[in-house]
Amino acid sequence: MLRRGQVTVRTMPTKDQYFAELRKVPALALPSVAYFFIGYGIFLGSTMAAVAGQIPMWAACLINGFALYVLFTPMHESLHGSVSSNQFVNDMLGRIPLLFQIPAAPLEVARWIHLAHHANTTSSDDPDNFMHHGAWWVLPFRWANFDVFYVVKFFQDDSNATKRLRPAVYMYAIVFLIIVAGFVVNGLALELFILWFLPSRIGLGLIGFFFVFLPHFPADISARQDKYQATTTRIGWEWVLTPFLGYHNYHLIHHLYPNVPFYNYIKIWQLRYEEITANNPSIQKGFALRPEGR
Repeated sequence: MLRRGQVTVRTMPTKDQYFAELRKVPALALPSVAYFFIGYGIFLGSTMAAVAGQIPMWAACLINGFALYVLFTPMHESLHGSVSSNQFVNDMLGRIPLLFQIPAAPLEVARWIHLAHHANTTSSDDPDNFMHHGAWWVLPFRWANFDVFYVVKFFQDDSNATKRLRPAVYMYAIVFLIIVAGFVVNGLALELFILWFLPSRIGLGLIGFFFVFLPHFPADISARQDKYQATTTRIGWEWVLTPFLGYHNYHLIHHLYPNVPFYNYIKIWQLRYEEITANNPSIQKGFALRPEGR
C-alpha cells in the first residue's frame, strides 16, 4: 500500500501472491473451529437428550454418528497442520475428535497412515486401497471398520517410525480399556454401546464413503500415473455438498496442495482453473458416481 499525500493507493496482489495467501495456515482457522464445536455440540446435546429420555436411544445413535462424521473435518485438518500455525493448538484440535472416533490411536499414528495415503494415492501401497475395491456388500463393512484395518497395517509395518509410536499406542489402548471397564462396572455398558460404539461405526462409515471412496472413484489410476486422474473434483450442487463434504467435493485441490486450509479449496480451483483443467482432471458432476469419460 502506497501513500501519495493524503491519498492511499492500494496495490492489488499478484496471482502468485494471492495463491501464497490462500495456502497460508492462520493462527487459528475459524471454520475448523466451527466444525469442531458444531460436531461436539450435536454429540453432547444428543447424548444428554437420550440419557434424559427426551429422544429415543436409536435416534441419538444416528445423530451421534453424524456428529462424529462432522468432527472428521477438524481432525483431518489437524493431520496436515492446517488448523493453526501453533502446533500445540493444531494438534489438540485433532486429538480431541480422534479420541471419540478412534480412541486407541494417537494423532501421530493417524498422521502417519494418512500421509502414506497421500504419498501412494490409489496405488497398491495406498493404505486406503482396501476401501476402494471389493464386493458391494463388503465395502460398507470396510468403511465402517477401517480403524481395525489401520491397526493391522500399523503393526505390520516394521519401520523405525512405527516402532517409536508403539509405546504411545499401548498406553492409549490401556487407558481406553480402563474407561470402558469403568462404564461396564457402573452399569452403563448399553449406553456406551448405543451412544458411542455404534455411532463410531456410523461416523467411520460416512468418512470412509464420503472422504475416501467417492473422491477417488473408480480408483483405477494411481497418482504416480496421473495425479489429476487419481483424485476427483465434484462440480455442481456446491451449496449443499460443500458444507456437507467439508469442501472435499474439491478433493483434487487437497491432494495437489495438502496443507491448504480446506475452506480455500474452491478459491484455488478458480484461481488455477486454466492450469488444472489443462491437465485433464477427473471430474464428477453433481451426484454422479463415475467421473466423466471414465
